[in-house]
Amino acid sequence: FIIQMSTAEFAIDEHNHEDDNQDFEVHMNLYDLVGNEPDEDWMSNIKLPEFWGEIITQNSLEAAQEFKRRDYVEIYHQDKDPRLIAAGEADKELINRTLNQSHIHYFQKRMRASGLRNVTGKVYYRTWWERKVVKFTETHNKVLELETDINGERITSEEQIAQRITVPEEVQKEHVIYDRWNFDVLDSRNVFTSPGYCYSLQDKKRVTLRFDTDIGEMEQQKDFMDYINLDKVEEALKGADARKTDTKTGDDQNEPEEYMFTSLKPIMILETYKKEWVKVGKKDKITPGFDGRGERIKGAILMEIVRSIAHVGDKEILVRYQRQKNRDPFGNPFRPITKGICYIHPTSDLGVGDGKASRGPQIAMNDVFGMAMDKLRIALTPIVKAGTTSASEFRNTWEFAPRAVWEAYDPKDIQEMIMDDNISGAL
Repeated sequence: FIIQMSTAEFAIDEHNHEDDNQDFEVHMNLYDLVGNEPDEDWMSNIKLPEFWGEIITQNSLEAAQEFKRRDYVEIYHQDKDPRLIAAGEADKELINRTLNQSHIHYFQKRMRASGLRNVTGKVYYRTWWERKVVKFTETHNKVLELETDINGERITSEEQIAQRITVPEEVQKEHVIYDRWNFDVLDSRNVFTSPGYCYSLQDKKRVTLRFDTDIGEMEQQKDFMDYINLDKVEEALKGADARKTDTKTGDDQNEPEEYMFTSLKPIMILETYKKEWVKVGKKDKITPGFDGRGERIKGAILMEIVRSIAHVGDKEILVRYQRQKNRDPFGNPFRPITKGICYIHPTSDLGVGDGKASRGPQIAMNDVFGMAMDKLRIALTPIVKAGTTSASEFRNTWEFAPRAVWEAYDPKDIQEMIMDDNISGAL
C-alpha cells in the first residue's frame, strides 16, 4: 500500500509540473542558443545571443560581488552581549571555512545556481552530511600478570613481585577519511512538490526528489541512510536491462538509451519528505500508522518522515522508511532541501525568471534577423532569367565560374535578375 500511495502522489505532482518543466527546457534552449531548425537547408539558422549576453552579464556581476574576497558570510549583531557576539563570529568563521574547502566546489555551484535561478526563475539546493570511515585491525602487546612471582612460586604476600608475560591482542579501530557537510544544486525537473502556494519547502505537504544511484552506492550508505530491502533490489537487477532512467540531466540528448554492458546498472530513486501517520518502535524505528485504506490506526502519531522507492525496470521496491533525522537548533525536524527564486510570482510559488519575459522578443529577433539574412543571400546569389528558346535548347541551370561559356540564340535572352538587398528595416 505504501508503494501504491507513493505512485499516486507522484503521478499528481508530476502532472502538475509538466508545464513548468516544458518552460524550463524552452528557457534553457534560449540560453543554449538552441531553436527550431529552418525549413530549408539554405535558410539562415543564426541565433542572436541577446538573452545569453544578459544572463552572462548578470552572472559576472554577481561573481564579482561575491567572490572578490574569501569571506562569503557576514554577521549582523543585534545584541551587545560579548558572549553572543563571540558566538556569532565563531559561526561566521565556521561557515566561511566550510565554503572555502575544495570538495565543496562552491564557486561552480554558486554560479550554476545563479544561472538556473535567473533563467528559469527558481533553483533548488540539497544538503547532507557525509562520512567515510575505514575499519582496520591493529595488533598490540598486552602485559598480563600471573598468579606466580618471578621465581615461579605462588604469590601469598604483597612483597612478592608478580611474573609478567606479553601476549598479542587484536584491537578494532576506525580511521575517519572525511566527516563533513556538503550540498549540491538540483535540476528542478527532478523536484516535485505538492500543490498550493507555500513560502518555504518546509511547509509543503510533500517534496519528492528524483535521482539515480546504483547498488554499490546504496550498500556503502546502507548504515547511514538506513536502507532496507537491498537484497530485493539486487535480485531485481539480475537480468534487467541497464536502460536510462527518467531522471533529467543536462546532457540528455547526448546519452545513449541503453547501457547494456555496465556492471553498475542505474537505479532511479524517488525520495519523498512528508508528514505521515506512523507508529514508533524500539530505537526510533517506525512502521506505517495506517491500514490498507489509508485510515489512521490506533496509537499512530503524525511525524515527519523520509520515504524512498527504488525503481528497477518495472519493479518498485521500498528501500527507506524512517523518521526525519535532521533537526534545527530548537529540535524541530527540517527537510534538507531549500529553494531560491528570481522574482516573486503572485500566484505561483515557483517564481518567475528572465526567460519568461525574454522568450518572445528573443524569438522575434531570431526570426527577423533570419529573414533578413535569407533576403540578403538571395540578393547576393546570381539568378539568371533566360528566354524560353535558349533555356529549353541548352540547359536549365547556368554555372557562374571563370571561363564559363553560355550558349544562347540571342544574348538578350540571358539576363541576371537584380534583387533588392535593402535589409536596414529588419536590422
